[in-house]
Amino acid sequence: MRPYNIEVQINKNLFKARNLDAIYKQLKTKSFQLENKGNASIQQLLNHEAWVRLFAVLEPLISRQVGKIKAHQELLSNVLNLPLKSDMANIAQLVVDTQEKIDALEEQLWPLSDVRQQTILNEKINKIEAELGDIREMLAKVVHSLNEGKDMKNGAE
Repeated sequence: MRPYNIEVQINKNLFKARNLDAIYKQLKTKSFQLENKGNASIQQLLNHEAWVRLFAVLEPLISRQVGKIKAHQELLSNVLNLPLKSDMANIAQLVVDTQEKIDALEEQLWPLSDVRQQTILNEKINKIEAELGDIREMLAKVVHSLNEGKDMKNGAE
């Protein structure tokens, strides 16, 4: 296949119906087909030295055309509201930055959590110590009354 015979056919009725999902799916399918055809053509052409020399001469023109294609791709993606590779890269960077900030906040929260747990433990310990103090007082009263009862019994004998 010769590179100038590559054709891309897109159903124009899809644009009239404004079914963007179908447009995107067809555009994606056609772009994969075009890429595969282009790669096959390039592989065939690389086997011929004359073509390699020709492409070396045409490289600046091809570079400009690739730039124009990228510009048109950006325009089309804006119209169809499709993300570009740069958009995806920006989103990925934002996700990484957000995760790093979350990790930093977690590291700051751990000591606060430890302090809170220690405070709760101290409150429980103080409550238990107060209850133990009440129990000691009650035991002291019981022992005292038992001793008084013992003394009365010894005094009565």
